[in-house]
Amino acid sequence: MDKLLAMDVFCRVVESGSFVKASERLGMSTTAVSRHVAELEGHLDTRLLQRTTRTLRLTESGTRFYERCQLILSEVADAEMELDQQRQNPSGLLRISVSIPFGARHFAPLLPRFCERYPGIEIEVVASDRKLSLVDEGIDMALRISREFDGSLIARPLAKIHTLICAAPDYLSRQGTPVTPDELAGHVCLVYNGVPEPYVWSFECPQGELRQVRVQGGFQADNGDFLLAAAEGGMGITRQPSFMVAEAIAGGRLLPLLADYRMPALQLAAVYPSRRFVPAKVRAMVSFLQEEWGGPVAPWDAWWQK
Repeated sequence: MDKLLAMDVFCRVVESGSFVKASERLGMSTTAVSRHVAELEGHLDTRLLQRTTRTLRLTESGTRFYERCQLILSEVADAEMELDQQRQNPSGLLRISVSIPFGARHFAPLLPRFCERYPGIEIEVVASDRKLSLVDEGIDMALRISREFDGSLIARPLAKIHTLICAAPDYLSRQGTPVTPDELAGHVCLVYNGVPEPYVWSFECPQGELRQVRVQGGFQADNGDFLLAAAEGGMGITRQPSFMVAEAIAGGRLLPLLADYRMPALQLAAVYPSRRFVPAKVRAMVSFLQEEWGGPVAPWDAWWQK
C-alpha cells in the first residue's frame, strides 16, 4: 500500500464529502478511491469513516487522523516545492577535487562566471595531485584526467587532453633535436612519476602503429609545474599536456618536438559517486563545464591545432 497516496485519497474524500466527488477530483475510479480508504483502515485497524447510503462522516479516530494527515501532506508538499526550487536554483556547498596545474590554469578562471550564474552555490576547491577518495573525503565531484576511470564512479566526459613532447632551445642546441621517438633513449628526459610505468612513453606513428620507447633521465616529479620549470631551464625533454606548455611554447621558452608522432589522447572527465539522484549543484557544474570545454577543440588546444 502506498501510504501517502492512501492518506491523500482519504483527505480528498473527507473534503469532498463523497467518494464520487473525490474520484472526480483525483481522476480515478470510485472503486479505486473506496479501495484506498479501505486499505488504509485495514492497515490502521481502525474505522475512519461512517458510511450510509446518504451520508459520510468522520469517526472520532478519523477526525484526529484527518488532522494529522493534513499536516503530513502539507509537509510533503512543502518539501517537494523546496526541492523543485533547488533544482531550478541549485544551492549549497559544492566540494570539488582538481589537480593543481589544471585547476589553477583552466578551472579557477571559470569560477567567477559560474558563481554569477548560480549565486546560491558555494565552492570549495580541494586542490591536490593525489587521487582522493570522493566518499571518504566528503567530495561531491572531481575533475580527473585519465584513460580509464574507477568503475564505482560516474564519469562525464568534458574534453580530450593531448600530450606534447617539448624542450628548451638551449637544451636542443647542446644535445641535438630528436627526429623519431627511438632517439629519445639517448636524451635526458624529465619524467612525471604520478602514472604507472613513467619511463615508458607511447607514440602513435604516422603509419598508425603504436610505438613504445623507454626513456631515461636524472629528474622526476609528481607535479607538472616542477617538470615544466626544469624543461624551461634546459634540463631535458619533457612530456606534458598541451594545457601545461601553451604559454611556454608561445613565448619561445619551449619548442614542440616530434610533430609527426602523437601520444594517445587522455580524457578529462567530471567524476562523482555513483548514486541514483545526483545533487542539483553537481549537475549544474557538470553542465557548465560541458558548455565551456565541450566544443570540437578544447580551449587549451586551439592555439597549437591551428
